[in-house]
Amino acid sequence: LGEMLCLIEGQGAILLQYDATVENNEETSTTDRVQARTLTLLIRSCVSAVASIVTDLSSFFHPYMPRFLEAVTPLQSLRHSPDASLLSRDIDQCLFVITTKVPARLSIPAILQASVSIFTNKKESSVALLHTTASKLADFQFSNWEELDRSAVTSHLDNLQSISLVGLNYRYTSGDQTSAGDEVDDHVCRAIIEFCLKLTENELREFLVQLMDMKDNVLPDPEASFEEKFSDWRMYARSVVFFQLLSGLNGKLKHIFVPLMSLVWQGAADLLSTLINFVKETKSVAQSDNSAGKKGKKRKLLSSAKKDAVTADTGVQQQVLHELITGCGWVMKSVRKCCVHDNINFIDQYQYETIIRQLSTIYSLREAFSSDTEYLTFAGDLVLPCIVQLVIAVGKDLLVMMRSSQKSVKTAALRGLQKLFLDVGEEYLILLPECLPFLSEILEDSDSGVVALASQVIQSIEDLSGESLDSYLR
Repeated sequence: LGEMLCLIEGQGAILLQYDATVENNEETSTTDRVQARTLTLLIRSCVSAVASIVTDLSSFFHPYMPRFLEAVTPLQSLRHSPDASLLSRDIDQCLFVITTKVPARLSIPAILQASVSIFTNKKESSVALLHTTASKLADFQFSNWEELDRSAVTSHLDNLQSISLVGLNYRYTSGDQTSAGDEVDDHVCRAIIEFCLKLTENELREFLVQLMDMKDNVLPDPEASFEEKFSDWRMYARSVVFFQLLSGLNGKLKHIFVPLMSLVWQGAADLLSTLINFVKETKSVAQSDNSAGKKGKKRKLLSSAKKDAVTADTGVQQQVLHELITGCGWVMKSVRKCCVHDNINFIDQYQYETIIRQLSTIYSLREAFSSDTEYLTFAGDLVLPCIVQLVIAVGKDLLVMMRSSQKSVKTAALRGLQKLFLDVGEEYLILLPECLPFLSEILEDSDSGVVALASQVIQSIEDLSGESLDSYLR
């Protein structure tokens, strides 16, 4: 096994170099192509031999497993080498054999060792190769987690959590915001979600607390200066992947996950506020510099120094803005899914008030985007659906309150309903059909004060919709 691994590593490096040469449109000879085909066949033979050994001697392979994973996952990025697709197929088949044959007690520690090496590796010859290797390892993790039974999860919970933490930190360590880096996050989150599906509610809660600690560990102090808070986009990289994972968990676990959103609700609101503050502070600094530039040479020099210290690197600002917008997008997806699946009245007036102001502000935050198209897409696809679902969720609670026997409760419900229509505007009219039976009932209330307030609410709705509701309330 050791000799075969040496061969895969050595000849694989030559194949990767050949592939890079072709990718860069550099000339290759017939001899080079023949050699590449020969090396591919040789590596395929070694991979098939490893699969046979694992099948027959599964309990003896784990010492070689980290090294094998590090050797073969980069080879699945090959695109131009002869028979590259066949090699990738053979590697997949071998990894499947490892997944099904090597016991969890041996494979999980080996996967942790490989994960630390691959997810924190910055020595690959190209970012693309690094991303492919990381994605393939995440896929291998997913396949392994699918096979785990409950006893394996409980026995190796610490290692499984460590593997997940290393994967979620990949965006931070790789330092790449491109779509290729985003794809790695997709693969990592898919694997971690599969792991989370094996956990009890208490275990999942504890795991989320760990993830939150990791996320918050790199966030700047809220009282820090502009330079300290927004000097490096990677401070928000963990937040991006964290809320992407939450979105996936909301989608998979649905109503089961809703109670756990209480852990992250304030953090979600805080990230939305960070985006708003960044845009406002950036605008304020720019206006301050422009103003100072008109007040004489000395003042102009001072302004220039400040500009060098705070806003000289526009590229850094754009990176930070990109990361905050991406993270807030995942926040809104998570919140929207939570509202859709909420069947325990988790979304109450407190949850609503915690986040609605930020959402409403971002909905009109045109200056955060480089074009009208980009802004309208973000506002229409992410912000608005989130606001609507949030309002619908809290609005249903208010409608139930309107049937209370207590005057004070009915009054609070009517005031809350009126506020929702005023806050959200025409978009809240989507809930109007559900409101009408409740409003019709409360108009017949025995308390004149309640009836008067209900009439005010109806008038507000009519002003908003532009039509009378009389025919619907009879």
